Amino acid sequence: MHCPPTVQKLPRRVIDVGNASYGPRIHEAKPNETGSYTCLSYCWGTDQQYATKSDNIKSRKFGFDANVMPATIKDAIVVTRHMGIRYLWVDSLCIIQDSNPDWLWESAQMCSIYSGATVTLAAVDSPDCNMGLCVAGAGRRICSVQFEDLNMYAREHIHSELGRFDSGNKHASTLQKDVLHGRGWALQELVLSPRVLWCMGSELFWNCLCETACECHPEPTTDLMAKKEYKWDWMLRKIPNLDRLPLKQIDWNDMWLELVSQYTRRRLTLITDRLPAIAGLAKQLSSRLGVRYLYGLWETENFVDCLLWHVSKHDTYGAELSYAPSWSWASVTGHINFPKPLGSGGYQGDRELAIRASDCRTRASATGRQQCERSECRCLSKTRIWQLELVEITTGTF
Repeated sequence: MHCPPTVQKLPRRVIDVGNASYGPRIHEAKPNETGSYTCLSYCWGTDQQYATKSDNIKSRKFGFDANVMPATIKDAIVVTRHMGIRYLWVDSLCIIQDSNPDWLWESAQMCSIYSGATVTLAAVDSPDCNMGLCVAGAGRRICSVQFEDLNMYAREHIHSELGRFDSGNKHASTLQKDVLHGRGWALQELVLSPRVLWCMGSELFWNCLCETACECHPEPTTDLMAKKEYKWDWMLRKIPNLDRLPLKQIDWNDMWLELVSQYTRRRLTLITDRLPAIAGLAKQLSSRLGVRYLYGLWETENFVDCLLWHVSKHDTYGAELSYAPSWSWASVTGHINFPKPLGSGGYQGDRELAIRASDCRTRASATGRQQCERSECRCLSKTRIWQLELVEITTGTF
């Protein structure tokens, strides 16, 4: 790996995956205990009988049978063992699911948990936890042959037209349409992770801050990140290492608005998670940029542009939510879009902006989420618009 992992502080709880001598168990990390661990990003589904709760947390510290776990978690334990990594973090097992205080504490640690993982295992095609890391499909390739500049593949069954296979374009489109990318929490899990092993029905795909590789193209490549479809992915993947990248190279406000637009297309089991599910990303940016975060928006000179959000015309305007002020996109459900900022369509604008945001106080609700108690935002914007004058120029003969 060109971006080798460093030993990080362990999360509060991790799964000791065990070995030939003993089985898996929940390990309570000591303060400042360090170690290597993997994370699992997956879709839960409706089966939650296996989750850690107040009545089984004590016994699981002494061990549990991996064979009774859902297939995806069982696979993650096996893969972690084969990688030679001792610990695994899975939200359903490492957070006490019927304890609101525990959920509040652990959800606030998502930033450090995923950014500190050696690698995150992404169950891309599994609609629930019982399907396994890689969902077997008839389209799985069994061999490949290099012919001039083409890669030719053999499959057990062919259900589509033959044609050239562009691995770069394939992954750019496939990874945006898979089951996991429809889950709200998965966005920050995968963006914060410095390395991701995408477990797909067709093949395994590796993505880190430096390069990408897959079974069909095992030689690592970096040029894929220059493709248009990878533009935002590349920028978002740099968030865990913003310290390495000069700030002027990142149009981070536009990046955040694009992130919100992508994020609000996704599903959340609990709509009250609308802000918590990206709080880890906000925490990472806030610590680096030193800018105040206000209910999903940033207090910058472009704050007015951030207030011009609207629910997509292809989506139904959702119910208003009590835990966010009405000026925030998080106050409603539905897919959020932002218009182009002034100055991007042939016009230029000079603006003087005064922002007053006061009494942005929150309180913890009975469900463990944050509710807006009182919030006020006043904006005064003075804008002068000017357009370039078109002048006809007579040229000579060429």
